[in-house]
Amino acid sequence: MASVKRLFKRSAIISAFDGLFFLLFPLFLILYFQSIIILFFTIVLFIIKKRYKEIIILLFIILFVLLRLLLNIFDPGFYYIKEIRSQSVIASNLLYDIKVYDKELAIGDIIKVNSKKMAKEDDKIDNIFYTTDDHIKISGGVSPRAFLWQKYTSLKDSHYKSFVGHSLFGYDDYESPFYLDMSMTISIYYFFGFLKRLFKKTGHPSFISGLILLLLYGFDYSLIRVLIFAFFKEKIDDRHLSFSLSVITLLLYEPLAIKAYRFLIPVILRFVLLLKGPFDFKTILIIIQSYFFNEVNILNIIFYRPFMSLIIIIDILAIIGLFISPFSDLAMSVFYFLNKLMSYEIIIRGKISLFYILLIYAFFKTFNIKINIIKWMIVLMFILFNVTNIAPSITFIDVGQGDAILIKGSFNDEVILIDTGNGYNYYKLDRYLKSKGIYRIDHLIITHSDSDHSANIKDLKIDYDIKEIITTPLDIQTDSFYLKSLNDGGYNDDNDDSLVYALKIDDLSFLLTGDISKHVEEDVIAQYPNLDIDILKLSHHGSKTGTSEELLLAYDIKMAISSTSGQYGHPAKETIDLLTKWQIPHLSTLDQGDITFSFYNGISILMTDEKFAIIGR
Repeated sequence: MASVKRLFKRSAIISAFDGLFFLLFPLFLILYFQSIIILFFTIVLFIIKKRYKEIIILLFIILFVLLRLLLNIFDPGFYYIKEIRSQSVIASNLLYDIKVYDKELAIGDIIKVNSKKMAKEDDKIDNIFYTTDDHIKISGGVSPRAFLWQKYTSLKDSHYKSFVGHSLFGYDDYESPFYLDMSMTISIYYFFGFLKRLFKKTGHPSFISGLILLLLYGFDYSLIRVLIFAFFKEKIDDRHLSFSLSVITLLLYEPLAIKAYRFLIPVILRFVLLLKGPFDFKTILIIIQSYFFNEVNILNIIFYRPFMSLIIIIDILAIIGLFISPFSDLAMSVFYFLNKLMSYEIIIRGKISLFYILLIYAFFKTFNIKINIIKWMIVLMFILFNVTNIAPSITFIDVGQGDAILIKGSFNDEVILIDTGNGYNYYKLDRYLKSKGIYRIDHLIITHSDSDHSANIKDLKIDYDIKEIITTPLDIQTDSFYLKSLNDGGYNDDNDDSLVYALKIDDLSFLLTGDISKHVEEDVIAQYPNLDIDILKLSHHGSKTGTSEELLLAYDIKMAISSTSGQYGHPAKETIDLLTKWQIPHLSTLDQGDITFSFYNGISILMTDEKFAIIGR
């Protein structure tokens, strides 16, 4: 080991990497956005700066990543089961994680996946899982973690079994009467540091700590990340070079993880701390929680270290308790103590934008803010007072196959939600509402009872203060908005009886049509021939049963919006062809994500994941 350390310290090879930290940011942007344009401008900048060595390294890394992705088609497809969830299991081949729907599998089992192509799944945490049912079991698990799993499955005490499953294996058995919930999970990085301090006097604390964690968790990506960072940190004195080599090694190991939270969050945290700027550790945690998770749990931030220490103690006691029963009672006691502490939450909702992060950074630098608690308060005030929500807006939220339309006033003074989306996509709706700092919904309008419009009423009642739920035709008048109800129903068909609303905000008018069919559209035209409509929400997600040519012409529609995941062939080819015929632009949540119109005293701005435009009549 000493010889390796001397090599990293003294070898002339190091000189070839002295620009890696300078290279890392453009490399990250190129891989994250998969953009040839960024690559082109990066190379031009390097040529201007005469950094030809970095160009060679950059191209070599990108070539290696491409080969790494291409060669994956020859992957033999052997995976080990590393995590059990309530409806599925997560398997890993050390490079990729896949989701497998097979309740007969256990921790440590080896499976052979026959599918060479696996569809990407929109995972709400990491977005790098794949799903497959084409697999066969090869063998049972023989690792220490598999042994612990076997001990867990043989437990007789249902209460303790539920606790161990949650604590050691992340198993959320929602149907168990003893289901336990805790909002903070163990940090592998913190556990690694805890073990290093424990074995400090052995002379090889990193090796022993890493070995213990490998035995407990297997080759988990988070653990691989921690060990790679630890290796380069110990072998290279230059902190910038150590960080750069660690990140590049992780990207070469798993290029697709570049958009995963378990890669992004630790790397961003380390990068900001490495810069030694005005942001301290807890300020960064506040910003990360707000930016990535759309809310900040203040108590978790304040008591992060003691909470994490207690979680580690709980896990250790839970393992011992599998073999020595008195420790099981002690583990449960500590767990309930911590769970009781964490049940007292102080949550601030809202997603802080990159613009305000840079503004706060500049403010701290300019005025040389030193006191950490002042920094925390300033960041929390930005989030709490909704400074990113100054304008009225209407958003067609990307909830997959379903509708959810948010109408809100300046600083969320009035909030109207039309429909709730599907039950299995509630997290998308919840995530968006939290990102806007919403706690209260003044009017929840349910256009009709189909599950893709109404399935989340119960969850919304739990998570938000709902003042009024509207399910029958009713005009809605607030200080800022007037929604005119256009369909009185009576068609004896759930879709055709959908509530239909016309809404005008500043100079733009919207027609929100639920799932009505063409003959109901004709009745609306006959009853309200003089409506001024600019933007049409396509009925029934763009189905061919709705959106007639008469509707487009009667109201001189300027733009059409569909809310769909592409399921059931939505939006239909017939509908798209009709819009093309009349040269009506079409935006879909399937392609654009959330579609938002914001209004600034006569100026209307359209924003999506891919577009930004100032629009007018």
